[in-house]
Amino acid sequence: MKLRDEYDLLVVGGGPAGATAALIGARRGLRVLLVEKRQEIGAPVRCAEAAGHLLIEPYIPLDSKWICAEIDAFRIFGPSGRSVRVPPTDPTVVLERKIFDRELVNEAVRAGATVRAKTEVTGLICENGFVRGAVLNSIGEEIRVRAKVTIAADGAESQVGRWAGLKTTPRVNEYYSAAEYLLAGVHLDDPRECQYWIGNTLAPGGYIWVFPKGADKANVGIVITATFEKQGRSAKDYLDAFCEKIYPDASTLSLILGGIPVGGTLKDIVGNGIMLVGDAAHQAEPVTGGGINLAMFAGHMAAEVAADAIARGNWSRKGLDDYPKRWHKEHGRALASMSRVRHMALKFSDQRVEGLLDLATELPLDQMSATDIILHVLRHDPALLWEARNFLLPI
Repeated sequence: MKLRDEYDLLVVGGGPAGATAALIGARRGLRVLLVEKRQEIGAPVRCAEAAGHLLIEPYIPLDSKWICAEIDAFRIFGPSGRSVRVPPTDPTVVLERKIFDRELVNEAVRAGATVRAKTEVTGLICENGFVRGAVLNSIGEEIRVRAKVTIAADGAESQVGRWAGLKTTPRVNEYYSAAEYLLAGVHLDDPRECQYWIGNTLAPGGYIWVFPKGADKANVGIVITATFEKQGRSAKDYLDAFCEKIYPDASTLSLILGGIPVGGTLKDIVGNGIMLVGDAAHQAEPVTGGGINLAMFAGHMAAEVAADAIARGNWSRKGLDDYPKRWHKEHGRALASMSRVRHMALKFSDQRVEGLLDLATELPLDQMSATDIILHVLRHDPALLWEARNFLLPI
């Protein structure tokens, strides 16, 4: 199908952020083009695939074909193997991202968006300080597509954002190095429970996860603070050691390597005719690195602001400024606080981690609020309050 010469909204990237932006833009009546450089929407998968399903339902009906597991609890393990069971704050599911991403993009198509896979952005059309669209390469054919607003959802080191003059590269200490296996032949005591393993001997500056993907399969992955990779062991090295100990007989169905920016949302996520969403805007949750729901929120918010700006005839940086303002008001402060918590946790020894888990095992966690838990821990470990003083100040 031949593309138009001009669209209202050009979305670059077919992950949850880009798909949601295209969906909301199309629902608002915009002419929308979404392009994805890979040959298939949803591949390769680049995350642990857990998400809050109540936050997904406004965009796409729940469907068992892309839900691998429904989660009743999270179990947090320390280095010694001691653990505590924690109820989820929101109903959680483990997705089959290859199917989920494709179905979410298909919802955008149903709403009126045009989608083109195997189509890469090779440059931007810039005029008078504005991004006016992009130069595309679609299976060897060069196509110039103009757009009033371009939404970059092209990943953590967004090329589109960088070409537009926005700084997108994080500092090394604000970056997780990640590795993940999809393992088959694993035995899980509870296939409705997600596991987190913490401690610097296991995953320095990060954690290991085990998320069920059915009766005998699981995503088993790791993130470590990138600075630790420079000390001689990679994220995959730590993950291999864990898997050899816990799942020595499992088979590997896939391996993913990558990185996640966890330093908080970028300072500049809009420019003249350009907006960044999802990993391109570094909108991942700083402690876990999770980002599916946040990416969808960002795509929704950006598309709404873009539609309003186009209706007003002003899609300059100032005309799009409601997006970063709304993001900071609804999510920015919480993410900044969590980033401070992550930096504080980097200083915890394995002994401190084990001590905090011991305290948690004494609590009826399913009956307590987060505030109750924090107050209990501080009463029994007042030194923690002193350690946190520089991280938990008002933002």
